Amino acid sequence: MDTQRWLFLVVLLALLAACGGDTGSGSAPAISYEVFTTSGGDPSYPADGQGAINRGLLRLLDRATDSSEVHIAIFDWTAPLVAERLAENLRRHAGMQASVIIDPKNYADERVPRRKAARSRFQGMIRNHPDQFRIVNEENPQAGLLHTSEFSPRRQMHNKFFLFRHLSPGTNDRGDYTIAVSSANLTATEIGESNEMVVIHGDSGLYSRFLAYWQAMAVSELDFSFGTTHTFSDQHDHLAYFFPKSVPGDEVAGILRSLKSGLEQSREPAKVRIAMSIWHRCRKILAHQLVKMQREHELDVRILLKEDLDIALEVKQILDSLPEGSVRFLPSRNPELAYGLHSKLMLVEGPFARNEGGEIQREHLTFTGSHNWNYDAHRYNSETWIRIADEGVHATLETHWQELWEKGIDSTQMYRGVNYDSTGCR
Repeated sequence: MDTQRWLFLVVLLALLAACGGDTGSGSAPAISYEVFTTSGGDPSYPADGQGAINRGLLRLLDRATDSSEVHIAIFDWTAPLVAERLAENLRRHAGMQASVIIDPKNYADERVPRRKAARSRFQGMIRNHPDQFRIVNEENPQAGLLHTSEFSPRRQMHNKFFLFRHLSPGTNDRGDYTIAVSSANLTATEIGESNEMVVIHGDSGLYSRFLAYWQAMAVSELDFSFGTTHTFSDQHDHLAYFFPKSVPGDEVAGILRSLKSGLEQSREPAKVRIAMSIWHRCRKILAHQLVKMQREHELDVRILLKEDLDIALEVKQILDSLPEGSVRFLPSRNPELAYGLHSKLMLVEGPFARNEGGEIQREHLTFTGSHNWNYDAHRYNSETWIRIADEGVHATLETHWQELWEKGIDSTQMYRGVNYDSTGCR
């Protein structure tokens, strides 16, 4: 290769790297992120009742165009400003399309004034924009994932994700494919609880998989074994977990086994940070794994739990084997405190074998979404959890986790766990 051609290739590769490997027009990277968090404990709630996560969603809605598509899967929705902004955008953009799935029990609840008001608002939007707006619960009340009693009174549509297509270009993204994965419901209480939302821009493969999952809920698809989807580029790696599962195995246990394999092969240290709202005895294997890995390897593990009934006594007893100071509790339903733990967050930094027996890489991995560590979340509920391999996202959420940790209480005198789970462990 002559010198001129070699220089041309070097310049071309540099330009591609600067654009995140993208060869299309514009300077926005192919994949970019936004992170929104709430940590609670603020005695002065904002006047509009919206926290950072709701505000992040309002910003995305404000970028709607005449060709925008919005698909929402949400467990509970009472936040008025988000619904009002959506209605405003439907009026402004005649070609915009929006579809919503809400947990059936919450959607039909007439006892809670805010839920009743939200349902009335949605029905008004359907009347005013019949060609643009859908509440799937209204159209197909017998759909499997929308009609709780058809399967089990335990079942919930517990997802909290938002899909946006054809938004106007943003500062760091083109607005073509956007996924917001959250631990928060669309309620005012998200500002009084710990929650996280990661917005992923530009991953078309991941968007398509989430959309297929959303569509399966809408049409009562009976095969719930969505497994996982893996999208990869030179700079970004996403792995989505979809529930419920009808196949054996525990995805979180598999994640920890991959870390254990990396620890055994590399002898490098690792760090795990967890903030988990619900952890029942049917998933106590995860506690056993963490204790064993901490004993046998150089693993720095710290776990933040909720102090009330959602943390099983058996899990707490296992975690007591960790070094002193490894576990803290964040008050949740104490009326004297404004904050509570609603996170479903795990952060892993260490030698990680992404595939069993595969090459070991030092990773900064973020796991977040709607998935609690209980049996219902794994086998009954509609849930999503996602792995993000991005150091910036990881660093931001580690700072958020540390803020929560500093609010935690070491004393176990406050702990009021239970010795049962919501289902049998089959």
